[in-house]
Amino acid sequence: MKLHAEIEETKQLVLKMAELVRTAVEKAIDSLNKQDTKLAEEIIKGDNAIDQLEVEIERRCIRMIALYQPEAVDLRLIMGMYKVVS
Repeated sequence: MKLHAEIEETKQLVLKMAELVRTAVEKAIDSLNKQDTKLAEEIIKGDNAIDQLEVEIERRCIRMIALYQPEAVDLRLIMGMYKVVS
Protein backbone atom coordinates (compact mmCIF):
# COMPACT_ATOMS: atom_id res chain seq x y z
CA MET A 1 0.00 0.00 0.00
CA LYS A 2 1.27 3.47 -0.82
CA LEU A 3 2.15 5.98 1.88
CA HIS A 4 -0.59 8.47 1.02
CA ALA A 5 -3.27 5.78 1.06
CA GLU A 6 -2.09 4.62 4.48
CA ILE A 7 -2.06 8.19 5.75
CA GLU A 8 -5.65 8.68 4.57
CA GLU A 9 -6.81 5.44 6.22
CA THR A 10 -5.07 6.42 9.43
CA LYS A 11 -6.64 9.89 9.32
CA GLN A 12 -10.06 8.23 9.13
CA LEU A 13 -9.22 6.14 12.20
CA VAL A 14 -8.14 9.28 14.07
CA LEU A 15 -11.44 10.94 13.17
CA LYS A 16 -13.36 7.85 14.33
CA MET A 17 -11.44 7.84 17.60
CA ALA A 18 -12.06 11.58 18.08
CA GLU A 19 -15.79 11.05 17.62
CA LEU A 20 -15.81 8.22 20.18
CA VAL A 21 -13.91 10.39 22.66
CA ARG A 22 -16.22 13.36 22.08
CA THR A 23 -19.26 11.17 22.69
CA ALA A 24 -17.68 9.65 25.82
CA VAL A 25 -16.91 13.10 27.25
CA GLU A 26 -20.46 14.30 26.58
CA LYS A 27 -21.87 11.20 28.26
CA ALA A 28 -19.46 11.58 31.20
CA ILE A 29 -20.62 15.16 31.78
CA ASP A 30 -24.24 14.04 31.55
CA SER A 31 -23.54 11.14 33.91
CA LEU A 32 -21.97 13.46 36.48
CA ASN A 33 -24.76 16.01 36.25
CA LYS A 34 -27.46 13.36 36.67
CA GLN A 35 -25.47 11.09 39.02
CA ASP A 36 -26.29 8.27 36.57
CA THR A 37 -24.12 5.27 37.46
CA LYS A 38 -25.49 3.13 34.63
CA LEU A 39 -24.37 5.71 32.09
CA ALA A 40 -20.98 5.87 33.79
CA GLU A 41 -20.65 2.09 33.46
CA GLU A 42 -21.58 2.34 29.78
CA ILE A 43 -18.81 4.88 29.25
CA ILE A 44 -16.28 2.63 30.97
CA LYS A 45 -17.27 -0.32 28.76
CA GLY A 46 -16.89 1.81 25.63
CA ASP A 47 -13.37 2.83 26.64
CA ASN A 48 -11.96 -0.42 25.23
CA ALA A 49 -12.86 0.63 21.69
CA ILE A 50 -11.00 3.92 22.17
CA ASP A 51 -7.98 2.10 23.60
CA GLN A 52 -7.91 -0.33 20.68
CA LEU A 53 -8.01 2.51 18.17
CA GLU A 54 -5.16 4.25 19.98
CA VAL A 55 -3.00 1.13 19.72
CA GLU A 56 -3.91 0.57 16.05
CA ILE A 57 -3.18 4.18 15.07
CA GLU A 58 0.16 4.18 16.90
CA ARG A 59 1.07 0.88 15.21
CA ARG A 60 0.21 2.31 11.80
CA CYS A 61 2.24 5.47 12.40
CA ILE A 62 5.31 3.52 13.45
CA ARG A 63 4.90 1.20 10.45
CA MET A 64 4.64 4.11 8.00
CA ILE A 65 7.77 5.72 9.40
CA ALA A 66 9.70 2.46 9.28
CA LEU A 67 8.60 1.44 5.78
CA TYR A 68 8.44 4.72 3.91
CA GLN A 69 10.84 7.02 5.78
CA PRO A 70 8.57 10.01 5.12
CA GLU A 71 9.89 13.55 5.06
CA ALA A 72 8.55 17.06 5.58
CA VAL A 73 4.76 17.36 5.49
CA ASP A 74 4.10 13.61 5.54
CA LEU A 75 6.37 13.06 8.53
CA ARG A 76 4.82 15.97 10.43
CA LEU A 77 1.33 14.65 9.73
CA ILE A 78 2.20 11.13 10.84
CA MET A 79 3.89 12.38 14.00
CA GLY A 80 0.94 14.68 14.66
CA MET A 81 -1.49 11.77 14.43
CA TYR A 82 0.76 9.72 16.70
CA LYS A 83 0.81 12.43 19.35
CA VAL A 84 -2.89 13.29 19.09
CA VAL A 85 -4.05 9.78 19.92
CA SER A 86 -1.92 9.54 23.04
